[in-house]
Amino acid sequence: MSWSIFLCDRQWQIKKILHESSHLPIHLGDNLKSFMTDSHKLDAVDDLVAMKQNMLELHPIHSDKKITAFMYTYPKYFVVILSFLENLGELADLEKDCIEARSWADRNLQIPYGDEYYEIQMMNNQLVNSERALVKNNERLKRAMKEIQKANDTISILERDDLTGLYRINAFEKRGQQLLSQKSDTSFDLIVLNLARFRVVKEFFGEKAGDQLLQKLAIFLIGLTPYEQALFARGASSTFYILMPSRYRFYESLEKKLAVFFEQYPLPNHIQARMGVAHRTKGDDISIKTLGDRAMLALDFAQNENGASTVFYDQQLQEQITDNHRILDGIQEAIVGRELKMYLQQKVDMESGMVIGAEGLIRWQHPEWGMIAPGKFIPLLEREDAIYEVDKYIWEEACKMLKQRADLGKKALPISVNIARNDLYRTDLIPTLTNLVKKYSISPSLLHLEILERSYVKDSDMVLKKVNAFRELGFVIEMDDFGTGESSLSLLSEMPVDILKLDRSFLIKALSDERRTAVIRCIIQLAKTLQLGVIAEGVENEEQADLLQSLGCRFAQGFYYSKPAPAEEFVEVE
Repeated sequence: MSWSIFLCDRQWQIKKILHESSHLPIHLGDNLKSFMTDSHKLDAVDDLVAMKQNMLELHPIHSDKKITAFMYTYPKYFVVILSFLENLGELADLEKDCIEARSWADRNLQIPYGDEYYEIQMMNNQLVNSERALVKNNERLKRAMKEIQKANDTISILERDDLTGLYRINAFEKRGQQLLSQKSDTSFDLIVLNLARFRVVKEFFGEKAGDQLLQKLAIFLIGLTPYEQALFARGASSTFYILMPSRYRFYESLEKKLAVFFEQYPLPNHIQARMGVAHRTKGDDISIKTLGDRAMLALDFAQNENGASTVFYDQQLQEQITDNHRILDGIQEAIVGRELKMYLQQKVDMESGMVIGAEGLIRWQHPEWGMIAPGKFIPLLEREDAIYEVDKYIWEEACKMLKQRADLGKKALPISVNIARNDLYRTDLIPTLTNLVKKYSISPSLLHLEILERSYVKDSDMVLKKVNAFRELGFVIEMDDFGTGESSLSLLSEMPVDILKLDRSFLIKALSDERRTAVIRCIIQLAKTLQLGVIAEGVENEEQADLLQSLGCRFAQGFYYSKPAPAEEFVEVE
């Protein structure tokens, strides 16, 4: 036969075999669904029968041929006819067997209460199936909710800084933007806080001590702010972000409380916090990103220019930032247009009054802005690593002046020029200076190189190698601003230096402070012992000059002897 007829219960377990075919080796007790690749179709039989459809196409697992299935439903059973019919000559026999199967089912599976009962059972079966589907959907929903919660937990972990537990900056900006948008009628302050000398803490006390400091600071900051609308984040290294409603004026008390925190913290090194504050007025649609940028700009000024612990982003700061951009944009044009001018301040022998040399200083004569003081643009160029081209310009101007004096037969008076700390990292520094003295046919000993004391402290090995190389080439090295850096007198003997330039800060209170006077005397005597020259900077009156001479200092530089003057005036100096 090319067909099989089974009686199955509602779970599709075969309870009786009415006709058996070799095409599908199914036995009593087997589950019909386990023999079909698309068994899910059987779950919808009641719905199909209710729509007057009782035929399905199924695909058996062990055969490539399709099966035509006829389904007849009863309250507790299905009569299933599976046809593999390929020969139309057997159609009459199939029809006969179907009639007999239906007749047997009607006799043995008779419906006690007629068609109405059958319809009720059909509806009940549909409800049961719907309930099963609902249960399955509920289970899927529960699994989905668990996955969503798991994903949210993962996102929350990823949003947090591993060390402090505060938000990472990306999460801070996202949540901060949401807060600003939701509270458009509220003014907010964004504070960016950074620890000065934090790298020193890690260098001297180790990475672990630095991490502990940041962890305790994070806990301390959160403990100060029991406000629902406060957000905290940790940025790079020792930088923290705080978003707070302005009405709390949190920054006013924060500076003092931080000072107490650091004073009581068990580390001997002095730690200080710098802060930049930006304000969002209510109704303003400024983004959290822009607010953070403004607070960071204010922090930069607190760290580099202002010297105060807290700087606010306001109109005055905005104008200063604009001026800085104009300076950075205009400096290259100033070099090409020769707006930069070299001024020279004479160095003198205090005993004889004779000029022994000069220091090359820079001035910027802008065609629109007028004379720009060096303090206005030199620190900015150094911070932005844009000083090298300006320094090269002045070095060449100094070489030109030395050449000009030599051509006129004037006495050889050395000129000292500044080497910025960033210049020392340039791979072409030594070739640039050696090429300049060769180009103008002057002795390297006439071009003195002034290097700040603090330059020797950072990356000291690299600096010492370069300075030694300069000395071997014949250049004279002057240590500028001696006494203001972090070096000690004991290290002075190891530094490749020819002349110490005593910083003017020593002279300011030396006349009224015996301890300062004793320090100056000690430095001068030590320099003589090490066969180093000493030049005192910033001498402004006769009284200071007399004190220096009494302490054994012979050479000086300052307004008392000569103000910086245009280079042309130095040509005729004898």
